[in-house]
Amino acid sequence: MHRNPLLAAMLVAATVGITPAAEQPGQSPPSPAASSGTLSPGPAETDLRAAYTHKINSINAGTTQYLGAKAAAQLGIRLIKVNLVECDPFEERIDLYRCTIVVESAVGDADPVLKRLEVVLVKESDTWRVP
Repeated sequence: MHRNPLLAAMLVAATVGITPAAEQPGQSPPSPAASSGTLSPGPAETDLRAAYTHKINSINAGTTQYLGAKAAAQLGIRLIKVNLVECDPFEERIDLYRCTIVVESAVGDADPVLKRLEVVLVKESDTWRVP
């Protein structure tokens, strides 16, 4: 088992499809659907927080199930803050958004770290989720 919390956090992030956002964020051109006014509103910050928190809770539950309570306590992800920076629709879809977020979190007993990430949000029925 890895004792390095940073390595564990990177492995967890890789398994959920979370990637670091660019260091120098640029403005991407609006999608054709956004400029035509046919796009429904994307996820709100509360939707993002709920979806991201649900995903992290699922990861923590899996860690507990497969590694046991002691290892899960060392590798569990603690979310402190999740803030939305921006969300853009993927191509012309209204159910799929790529969002840039700022997350403050820690793994196990490690000190919290503030990161800027990109996540994908998918709308299923009336709920947004991080796949």
